Amino acid sequence: MATLADVAALAGCSVSVVSRVLRPKDSGSDRIAPATRDRVREAAAKLGYRPNRTAEFLKYGRVPEIGVFLPRFDNSLILDIVRGCSEAAREAGFPLSFFFDQEVDNFSRFMHDTIGRKNCGIITCAPELELAGESFKLISNYCDAGGFLVLIDNCEREFVCNERAAKVIVDDEYGGFLAAQRLLESNCEKFFIQAPRRPRAYGFIKGIEGAGKEVIWLPKGDQATEELFTMLMNCSTTAGVFCSSDRLAIKLHSKLAGVGEMPGNRIKLIGYDDTYNSDVLSPALTSIRQPFFESGFLAVKYLLNMIYDQPVEPEILKPVLIGRQTA
Repeated sequence: MATLADVAALAGCSVSVVSRVLRPKDSGSDRIAPATRDRVREAAAKLGYRPNRTAEFLKYGRVPEIGVFLPRFDNSLILDIVRGCSEAAREAGFPLSFFFDQEVDNFSRFMHDTIGRKNCGIITCAPELELAGESFKLISNYCDAGGFLVLIDNCEREFVCNERAAKVIVDDEYGGFLAAQRLLESNCEKFFIQAPRRPRAYGFIKGIEGAGKEVIWLPKGDQATEELFTMLMNCSTTAGVFCSSDRLAIKLHSKLAGVGEMPGNRIKLIGYDDTYNSDVLSPALTSIRQPFFESGFLAVKYLLNMIYDQPVEPEILKPVLIGRQTA
């Protein structure tokens, strides 16, 4: 493996200068000429240099480990976040420690364990958690103890961002709006949505009502699916349906196909999440894909920026519509 001396030799400067450039926290690297900093970084990249993070963080009484708390969901969305976090952490030379659950008690245990381990930061994405009261207290205590935290979120919850806490935002409202636009373009005459009260539902309704149309809104759940199915069977015009998850959309897809009413003909159907089985349905399901790989990657970048006293530039990630046969 390349050493600081190897980088210094290639860059044509001293080992101390290389050390200050590649270990910027409290190192005075801002006093080094920009051209020299660029030369050192180019040399390090060419040699594949990886800093000794353990030695670096021991000086601050911490370990170079990032704790990641994610929901225990068996779907490709969580895998995308894991891949994004892993890729960014690998590039920076930081190990990750994963914990999968969505219960508040286990989140509390994770936070206490993480404080005890003295790791350098936390990334969390737990939709089932109510980030209020005890959860906010745990996060505040962790940050007060010297840690940094990044929340991957979809605009649903209040969260105070500061020099030790940041949030990666996925614009779910925009995702719902994309679904509305596609169904409007498909010349639907009646519009239905099956969803809880979330930004993706509000985005869909805003898009449809903005075009002067009305929306019939049903909650999630098996009973609502049955009610929606009955409404669609009694509807004689072209209908557009948006389900706030692929799981809901696939249930409706199966019921419609079972009676010969193939989605994509009279009834246009759009799901949300673009899970791994959406494209193998027959007909294949149009869905909204969330940028979860990018979310995980950006979360690590935010965390490292805070650790090294660099500014965090807020960025709102946009979902994209994956058009297939059902719409």
